[in-house]
Amino acid sequence: MIYVGEHLRPQEGWADQDNCLIIPSLPVATRADISGQYLDYWPSYQQLTPSSRKAYIDWLASGRNNPDTNIGYVFLYFYGLERRLMLDGAGDAHNEIVTEVERLVRIYGGNRSFQRYSSELLAAARVRQQGITPLTDLTINMDAGTIPLAVKLEMGRVAAAGQIISAPLLLAFVVGHPETRVRTPARRLPDLLEQAFAAELAKKYPSGLRLALPKEVPPIDLVYQAASNSFRVNVLANPNAIPDISQLTEPIGLARHILDAVTVDLEGYSRALGRAESPETPTLSAIARLPKELRLEQAGKLHPAKLAELDRLSDAHELSPLQGLMDLTEVNDDGSDRTDLKRLAQCLGAFGFGVVPDPVFAPRIVATQRQVLVFRQDIEDEPVVAASQAYRQTYLALALGTIVAKADGVVSDSERDLLRTLVTQTEGLSGNERYRLQADGHWLESNPFALGDLRQQLADAPASFKEQLVTNLLPIATADGVLDASEVAVLEKLAKLIGLDPSSLYGKLNAARAPAAPLPQKPTISAAGRPLIAPAPSPAAKPSINRGKLDDVRKESSQVATYLSNIFVDDEPQPDPEPPREEAADSRGLDGRLRRLLDELTSRPEWSKADFAALAKQAGLMPGAVFAQLNDWALDTGGEVLLEGEDPIVVNSAAA
Repeated sequence: MIYVGEHLRPQEGWADQDNCLIIPSLPVATRADISGQYLDYWPSYQQLTPSSRKAYIDWLASGRNNPDTNIGYVFLYFYGLERRLMLDGAGDAHNEIVTEVERLVRIYGGNRSFQRYSSELLAAARVRQQGITPLTDLTINMDAGTIPLAVKLEMGRVAAAGQIISAPLLLAFVVGHPETRVRTPARRLPDLLEQAFAAELAKKYPSGLRLALPKEVPPIDLVYQAASNSFRVNVLANPNAIPDISQLTEPIGLARHILDAVTVDLEGYSRALGRAESPETPTLSAIARLPKELRLEQAGKLHPAKLAELDRLSDAHELSPLQGLMDLTEVNDDGSDRTDLKRLAQCLGAFGFGVVPDPVFAPRIVATQRQVLVFRQDIEDEPVVAASQAYRQTYLALALGTIVAKADGVVSDSERDLLRTLVTQTEGLSGNERYRLQADGHWLESNPFALGDLRQQLADAPASFKEQLVTNLLPIATADGVLDASEVAVLEKLAKLIGLDPSSLYGKLNAARAPAAPLPQKPTISAAGRPLIAPAPSPAAKPSINRGKLDDVRKESSQVATYLSNIFVDDEPQPDPEPPREEAADSRGLDGRLRRLLDELTSRPEWSKADFAALAKQAGLMPGAVFAQLNDWALDTGGEVLLEGEDPIVVNSAAA
């Protein structure tokens, strides 16, 4: 497989000896130029230095398999192989030489130039031996810089026969084109690129891509140009004309459009791998950036246990620590809770799961909330970038219904059933919005809002929605057959918040109350504000509500709250206080301590949590009690809350 002698003329060029010829009469040094520092771009044995000849002969004698050998020595050997195959005729040695070239490719194919020239030789040798036959061992080479001869021939053959162009063939065709820019994501993820390219091609051409060729297409020039630049020869003596598809603009244009689209789809995942400490084991958060066709397959192969854990959590309907899910998915958790939740929701959504609370949907994220709930949703639905009006109104009704149901300290099964029915009977919701609202119901039961937290959402709701809201929540208060004073108090405050007369509630409460009766009719609601819950049929006799007794209960509850505020103070020993003087309530209905505290609070538009707590402590009150009592007072007197937020606490001076 080598040429040795004193004379071997090249077919072309100015040299008097073919560059592959080993000339025994030329001197060989005792020390080898292993690095190949004296080699030319087109090495020739005749022109080698004695030290380079020594290195080349040593490499030949040692098995031609050292991967660190300078590629120039490999090319010098390759020049002899291609001459034997294509110019002089290999005869019975044809298969042996082809096998040798394939062996060299396995060792030195990482060199782009050698990969390109060797693939051209193998394609030409195959055509010379077999003719134009279907290609069975397609290789996609992104570094060829030219469309390989084998790919050109196969594209022309398939197109001329009116057959379907396969995705691998089209991809090999486009990435080999000299004018195609193959970007980093495609190079970094060749296997995923092939899958994504095939999926996109099938999406665009469900019946397969066939090329409609014009009447005249330039044929492929079946001439082999030697890598040694020493000869040029026809591959076939009498070739049939095979159309050169690379000369047409439409096929390369559509292929490049698909390549660009799928490369963009792989960008996020490629970027995540580029930043990862261990790119060989991508995280769930990284895999979530893949196109839908690929991410579940990749996650199933790399992280089946993690997907199983998400399945378990969604089936259990139980709260989970936020940090635990961040660790499971390996989502970057260097932001605020709101940012962390948003990243987590995006990651889980990619695998058919959701999380509540989610900043895209929740009206308010509690800064200290570290418990979340995972639920299953339909991965085929389009991602939601904003909550719909139907969702917002149903969520608001669900949140308010939970406040009413939990006002007496416990949510009964009948109340819970009514709350669930809000979700199932609401019109205008997508499937995933219903799944999310069901999860919202579980989460809200453990993390109910205060009425003041929903003030803005109530203000933004349509008038028709607000008109029906209180009436439609009454069956929840009476669902367990017990009309608790605390539930009535919540409904009164809600009525004031939306501008209704609280006194109008009592007749409706009498009508809605039905102890030990079946559940009311299933609730309905629409985005246009139709009733949330149809009023239950009135039984023949209903007990009435003693409003005077109800007022006494509310007064007693307020006294208990004030009493507790004075008990639960810091455990540090305090000096015996002087007996407090009796201070009558002012015309606004506040006692002296709360009145002075109110005056101090309204001097600024907002207070930090620490400063608010210090003010309450100075007044001998618990911060939570102050917050609740002043908001209750503001609702009773003006129908608005006074204090909002957690840190900072915003003061609504207009309510004072």
